[in-house]
Amino acid sequence: MGTTSAGIGLHDAVERIWAPLDAHHPGASRAVLEAVCATAAGAHRDQWRATGDPYVSHPLQVAQLCAEWGLPPVVVHAAVLHDVVEDTDLDLDQTVAAVPESERPQLARLVDGVTKLDSLHLHGVAGSRGDAKSDTLIKLLAAVAADPLVLAVKLADRLHNIRTLGALPEEKRRRIATETMDVFAPLASRLGMATVATELEDRCFATLYPERYERLAAMVEERVRRTDWAERVLVPLREALADAGVECELSARTKGLWSLYTKMVRRDLAFEEVGDVQGIRVVCPDVRGCYSALGVVHQLWVPVPGSVEDYVAVPKPSRYRSLHTTVTLPDGEPAEVQIRTQEMHHQANWGVCAHWRYKQGGDGPTAVVPEGEDADAEALLAAMRDELAADDEVYVLTPRGDVVALPAGSTGVDFAYAVHSQLGDRTSGVKVNGKLVTLDTVLRSGQRVEVVARGSGPSQDWLSFVRTTKARTRIRRALRERQENDPLDTGRSRLDNALTRASMPRRLITPGVLANVATGLGFPSVAALTLALGRGGVSEEAVIEGVRSLVAPAPRRRAPRRAPSPSELRVEGLAGIACQPARCCDPQPGDVIEGWVSRAHRVVVHRADCPQRPRHLPPVAVAWVASGGGVRVDVHVEGFDRPRLLRDVAAAIADAGADISDAASASGGDRVARLDFALRLSDPAGVAPLLDALRGVDGVIAADQQPRAG
Repeated sequence: MGTTSAGIGLHDAVERIWAPLDAHHPGASRAVLEAVCATAAGAHRDQWRATGDPYVSHPLQVAQLCAEWGLPPVVVHAAVLHDVVEDTDLDLDQTVAAVPESERPQLARLVDGVTKLDSLHLHGVAGSRGDAKSDTLIKLLAAVAADPLVLAVKLADRLHNIRTLGALPEEKRRRIATETMDVFAPLASRLGMATVATELEDRCFATLYPERYERLAAMVEERVRRTDWAERVLVPLREALADAGVECELSARTKGLWSLYTKMVRRDLAFEEVGDVQGIRVVCPDVRGCYSALGVVHQLWVPVPGSVEDYVAVPKPSRYRSLHTTVTLPDGEPAEVQIRTQEMHHQANWGVCAHWRYKQGGDGPTAVVPEGEDADAEALLAAMRDELAADDEVYVLTPRGDVVALPAGSTGVDFAYAVHSQLGDRTSGVKVNGKLVTLDTVLRSGQRVEVVARGSGPSQDWLSFVRTTKARTRIRRALRERQENDPLDTGRSRLDNALTRASMPRRLITPGVLANVATGLGFPSVAALTLALGRGGVSEEAVIEGVRSLVAPAPRRRAPRRAPSPSELRVEGLAGIACQPARCCDPQPGDVIEGWVSRAHRVVVHRADCPQRPRHLPPVAVAWVASGGGVRVDVHVEGFDRPRLLRDVAAAIADAGADISDAASASGGDRVARLDFALRLSDPAGVAPLLDALRGVDGVIAADQQPRAG
């Protein structure tokens, strides 16, 4: 393949990737790998790393790591291409075009997943390693990744970056090391990739605390040299196992320096007091051999009481399986012994990657981990997402990848105010993962949120669904400032209040009346009067007085007189007596009434509060009686013109047991809705409760029964 224009030997780089890939996956295609590497080399041809190397050397070495870990070809291809979409002019379709069409959908998902992870800005968000914030960010990565293979590529990417930190300025080295220690090393541990986690931790330890690292490394090296476990410990154990017929492989392991350092700090130990600097690892061909080896170890050396841990029978959440025991060597030094099968050993070192690793043996390559581990890797990732969903907070992303923490149940408006108060005030829409959603849509962790900022200010309705105190406080302040700073809006509010306090039916306060009130108070127009009200140049009392001086209470409309039918009015205890409503008070069904016998031998019916009723004569008891179809009642309702007013009024009518025969509505420039209903009630006594119910509807100013034509 020659040398690219970037100056890197592409053939050699491909060969370094191909060797482990072919060893683990003999069916892989070298031609496809070469085509993918050529795509990356061409896309990155004019880019360089801080080390001075061609930029494409980075994704090629990330791919080599993935191949060495035994990951399948499509993941290795994704590793080669993982920076193309983010850092070059190629789009996702162009990036994956070099592979066979059948592989493109999965490769595109992996490349897109790594690109999304690369866009996250985790620095400045993570706390100290191991704290709740770090754990949440690990789960956030799992939520965004959606595939454990994406996380594996990201860990390989971070591992290579950590290996090449030296060329960066110190501040940037420390920032990257801190982020790695906070998030990516714990992520590797969570995924069961102990080998990767240990290297990340130790390299970051060397970057963040170089003097402590060097001092501790020297002490460990001296202890390993002095104790000479190869002769003192491994030889007698190997002989004992052979005598017992237990086949196994033995090795001495040294504890990771960062793990050792944190143990010393956490338990306040001097180095000389730490007993498990070194340990023994026993790898057996099967589980039966593991338990047999455990018995041999305990026969050879005295076990520390209570130290046996059986992770074979009860694996850790990361799928880790092994037998652990601590024994006392002849010189009194404690030693931890780990016993596991080859399968468990791969699982312990490579976690979610283990089931893609292969070993040579017998007639060809055989899977190390039992069938079904792929589902286990997915289940582990799903469990991490479930834990995140159960948290009291959600973690969402800005378009630039910054992480924003919000209380569970928060909406896009809460997100906007969390980013900036002015952004919240101007919110007119919200996009979640590129799709427009309603402002009250509840956000979930891992979503990317974008605010459409074209609004002129918050709405009162927002207070009904925002979750954060900051959003609620800011919305109320903005609404208050808007009212205070906009005298015309304030004036309208005060004019409405004045007209309500005038206790006059709104239909009588016509535009002409308001114009006359304005003129009487020395203003050329109603608008000028409204502005003066907003600025405090005129009082509400002056407007009320002006309205009352121009508007007298409207006389009741008189319906053409007719004699009610016997089914509507009756004299209690007597039948066949004609009844006639009094003209002075025009009683209507539902009114409290009394009757008096006239000279024409009719019973004249007055309202009980009529001032012209003949008090000097004894009254006759009369009552309303509903006809077969009920009593018709005409009702007029006035209220502030708001959304759903008509719906709420109609609901109150239905709840009162009345049927609507006819209805009409109108509203004017005074923002008052006028509603007229022709109702039918089964019982005339229900009129008063009906009117009370209507007056209790939010926004209703008045509700009155109206006279009707006969």
